[in-house]
Amino acid sequence: MVICPHLVLPVDELLKDDMKKALLFLKENIFSAIGFMIVATSIANFLNYVFNVIAARLLGPERYGEFGALLAILLILTVPSNSIQALVTKNVAEFLVEDKRGAIRELVLGYLKICVYAAFIAIVFFLAFRGILADYLHIDNELPVITCGLAVAVTILAPVFAGVLQGFQRFIWLGIFFMTYALLRMILGALFIITGGGVSGALAGGAVGVMLSIVLAYAVMKDIFSYKPSEGQVDIKKLLRSYLPVIAAFLIFFLITSIDVVIVKRKFDPTLAGEYACATFLGKIVLYFPSAVAIVLYPKFVELQSDRKRIWGLLQKGSWITIAASLSLSAIFIAFPRPTISILYGSEYLGASSILWVFCLAMSGYALINLFIYYFLATDMIGFVIRVLSLAFLLEFIAMYIFASSLFQVAAVHIVVVIIFIAFSIFGMRR
Repeated sequence: MVICPHLVLPVDELLKDDMKKALLFLKENIFSAIGFMIVATSIANFLNYVFNVIAARLLGPERYGEFGALLAILLILTVPSNSIQALVTKNVAEFLVEDKRGAIRELVLGYLKICVYAAFIAIVFFLAFRGILADYLHIDNELPVITCGLAVAVTILAPVFAGVLQGFQRFIWLGIFFMTYALLRMILGALFIITGGGVSGALAGGAVGVMLSIVLAYAVMKDIFSYKPSEGQVDIKKLLRSYLPVIAAFLIFFLITSIDVVIVKRKFDPTLAGEYACATFLGKIVLYFPSAVAIVLYPKFVELQSDRKRIWGLLQKGSWITIAASLSLSAIFIAFPRPTISILYGSEYLGASSILWVFCLAMSGYALINLFIYYFLATDMIGFVIRVLSLAFLLEFIAMYIFASSLFQVAAVHIVVVIIFIAFSIFGMRR
């Protein structure tokens, strides 16, 4: 059989064609996309928690408590930039609907410029207040605080790239982006700790992992920067002013789910703080396990925001998937708390077993709340959710910082917060 030379495609073109077909398939098949992203984020989360287990064993309870507190601060301070991912995703999805690809290029460049400025401010802040932060958290060395600042700076940039991939619904590359970061963080973080880096090494591993993941993301989305600039310039400052409430909403949510580690580190014995950090990190597995549902459905919510019936149907399906996924994982942790902690963290953290079930139930609720927040953002109800989140955070902070006198009481506050938020959310959706 004779094959015409002009019909033979190079291998790299065939691979690109296959990748395009896979990306299109996931974009058009919601449940397949959710399934893929659940697998990808589960692998990434598994690698992240393997690293937390390695760090806990190598650092010990006291140093691990320091690492947990600094990691909580890192998460809190990067929430505004993580909110940028939601903004970029929404803007990209809207521009794609309007076929304004040139505007996407300008949008991405504008957000990157803002994030670079924010990264510089973060470095200056941590250098200026390193002593104060170290004293407040009872850390006897300023180097981990400085390293945390550098980690914050590079982490601020990542959500822009993730937002573009999510907005284009390139879920395969988005999943690879998440898994690459987690793998590099685990390998490099463990290596840096073993070679004497301690808490600073654990944080530095994550920072280097983020930088290398950004390089990968740029390589697969560089075609965006070749788009012809749009005729009307995108006003980034106007967009940021319009979406400041979005940043506020995600900041409050992450404060609700993270501030307890800082409070416990401040109020309780270092060993107890380490045990509490162990319980929170295991609970966060439950929170992030079904996060793929929100990742996939959010750009769909944006596309369908004018069709209330279809978007409500998507929310209901997403809610049931989220509940089923989080509670199934919670059931395993609740049924076998001591073996889970002993295997993953070691016997010295078994004190966390008495409160693990509380975190599992609370984080299952927070997983649903996370999906609700994306729904409210897509349907322009973010003002409502900010008010509810603010009330919940105020009650949580007062209860934890002033009234809670044990680790169980601190953890139980989360259950109350979840009940309040879900009740108000259901009321708001049915208005």
